[in-house]
Amino acid sequence: MRWLLTVALLAGCDGAILGRGGLGLPNLPGTTPPDPTNPDPTKPEPDPREARCQNELGAAWGPLRRVTHEEYDNSVGTLLRTTLRPSSAFPSQARSNGFTTGSAQQTVGELQAEAYFDAAELIAADVVKNVPALVQCDVASVGEAECGRRFVTRFVTAAFRRPLTIDEAASYQALMTTATTQLGFTGALETVVFAVLQSPHFLYHVELGPEVVPGVRKLDGASVAARLATALWQSMPDDTLVMAAARGELDEPAGISAQARRMVEDPKARPVLVRLYSEFTRANELDDVTKDAARFPNWSALRTSMKEENERFLTSVLFDGAGSVESLFTARHTFVDATLAQHYGLPPVTGWQRVSLVGTKRLGLLTQGAVLSVSAKTNQSSPTQRGLFIRENVLCNPPPPPPQNANIVPPDIKPGVPTRQRFAEHSTNPECAGCHLLMDPIGLGFEHFDAVGGWRDRDEGVAVDATGEVFGTSAAGAFDGVEQLATKLSTSRDVNACMGKQTFRFLIARHEFDADTCSLYRLEKSFGDGPVSLKELVVGLTTSDAFRYRKVNP
Repeated sequence: MRWLLTVALLAGCDGAILGRGGLGLPNLPGTTPPDPTNPDPTKPEPDPREARCQNELGAAWGPLRRVTHEEYDNSVGTLLRTTLRPSSAFPSQARSNGFTTGSAQQTVGELQAEAYFDAAELIAADVVKNVPALVQCDVASVGEAECGRRFVTRFVTAAFRRPLTIDEAASYQALMTTATTQLGFTGALETVVFAVLQSPHFLYHVELGPEVVPGVRKLDGASVAARLATALWQSMPDDTLVMAAARGELDEPAGISAQARRMVEDPKARPVLVRLYSEFTRANELDDVTKDAARFPNWSALRTSMKEENERFLTSVLFDGAGSVESLFTARHTFVDATLAQHYGLPPVTGWQRVSLVGTKRLGLLTQGAVLSVSAKTNQSSPTQRGLFIRENVLCNPPPPPPQNANIVPPDIKPGVPTRQRFAEHSTNPECAGCHLLMDPIGLGFEHFDAVGGWRDRDEGVAVDATGEVFGTSAAGAFDGVEQLATKLSTSRDVNACMGKQTFRFLIARHEFDADTCSLYRLEKSFGDGPVSLKELVVGLTTSDAFRYRKVNP
């Protein structure tokens, strides 16, 4: 099969690999050609990363990144104790590498610059309505000058996520003094807040540290603290992190892992980690998904309920349950309201309730309406999109892109012709077969679920055939239906490794480079053969070279 898939990938989307049931599966013997370099096929081949990663420092270059909308709102809330969420007026942020955390670019367009200006003005005017809460100082007994000095030092240091330089401290103290003379104490506070919220040192993640080997910097304690707070809370470091950095505890992996474990148990981590795995499943894209109103008239209500189900389920698995990769795919419970209970064919409920899925056709993430609806067309299921989701998001093994002249419009619905038969053209068209071999046989396993995740036994009057097959991974093999597929994926080392990559992309907010190979390999080795804890996966990434070092951009 390795040989077959190599042929398929070399052929790209122009190769024709036909046979077995019209699915584009190989009409070849079921044996793998002998490998002359490995005379004992029972002995696993050595992983080439093992030798490479004995001593390699896995540091990669990463772009200077702006704060995301969520990081902006959470940061100003922590800094200034405001409940304002000004990013709702910001220009929308696109996804990059599958996640919103990597979407903020280095440049700032005119609209975004105006949005930052307006937000700073709005926040500054709001927080000076309660001067005692803002300055955290008794002006009557200490005096305006001293309270102003303390406020500037505390506020600007926290906003910049690091100690101030002598020049920076002097500059902002001078601004406070001058503004007090011209605008009074309250006006000066408003001016300082307004200025700091537009500083590049607040709006960008500026990371510093000494050069430990030529071209590689080890992030200092303040920068590691800021990375931890951004990754796990999408906010600012708290006092405990700041003190740990000052004591040098974040200079070594043991101190970092101790803080990371504390932070993932903090309530502030819950929405962040739920967001990570919600974006991994693409459930956060539901607002942009439309469905054929004639076929699915209650789509609007279903969409709202599906988003809530996804968030409640992820919270349950991550923080109240086993918290393992395996449980994401095979948990036998979910959360439904009356709308979803009816849609899933479950007993009626009142409000939101946790319900058992034992004895039903559903389990884990892959049978949730959110996942099934996002990976389908407006009026029909899509074996290609659902297979691509598994290849790309769950296995991190996407097929080659289609040729520019490829017809990507799905075959029209035809009375009496089921989806499996209509999509068989992908395996008979030489321009399609090479790539669709990697997607359609997986996606056809979802055929019991329609375009909005409703169960069906018949498709266009024909009994549904939900058999499928996975090629070229540790989860390879035939399966019948999503339950068998989910079980295969839940214990696959390739899936565990992919979850490590996906978590990397979200937490470190960029795609992995070749220089990150050893960081990811060491993380993968730490999984072992047992269930992989999602929390420990997060903690492991925070102690990796990729998290603690960065190459200097030449």
